[in-house]
Amino acid sequence: MTAIVRGGTSRGSGSGTSWHSGSFITSGPDSAYIGGSTSHHEFSSHGQTDLARALTLDTGDRPSHAWFVVGGTALVLLLMIMFGLVDQVMWALLLGVALAVAVASGDARAGCGCLFLLLIVALIWELATGRDSRVVVDVLTYVAPVVALIGIGGGAIAWKRYNDEAPERARRLRVWSRLFHCSRDDLVFDPETGEYASVPQMDFLIDRLR
Repeated sequence: MTAIVRGGTSRGSGSGTSWHSGSFITSGPDSAYIGGSTSHHEFSSHGQTDLARALTLDTGDRPSHAWFVVGGTALVLLLMIMFGLVDQVMWALLLGVALAVAVASGDARAGCGCLFLLLIVALIWELATGRDSRVVVDVLTYVAPVVALIGIGGGAIAWKRYNDEAPERARRLRVWSRLFHCSRDDLVFDPETGEYASVPQMDFLIDRLR
């Protein structure tokens, strides 16, 4: 099984540089030359055959750290408002943005969503002046605790569930590693127990085996 999945999966990456030649622009009797430029680009690719995709074991996704970035930033905002450090709120938002960028490097979807949310809050805070800033502070006083609780609490629950399921993921991986695929009958079977199942029923077979 592992050999089939490995052999049917391809990954590639590369980079290159393109040269864009310059050109002359003429306006009446005058002309000017716009110089050329170079651009650097990178690419990556990932592909699997239908069989390799069907035989790949789904071990689930790791929880995102974006939960803690949003919840932690909301908690810092709440503490700063409580202690009267309203003028320093933008620094807390910028710290949250920096952490969101770090998260995006490993989890693009969650990191970008977190980054978008923090930038919206930062923009509202920056545009709110005078009396409006007091309104924003009042709103954040009520909203920040809820966001902090959902973010930190939700992240803690997600990671606890993920860690609690670690033994089961290890068992499934161990069982999956000893399975074989019969190309003639298109079946997945376990040579130790003699049990087998069709490829679409592979997960149910893994659940039965120990």
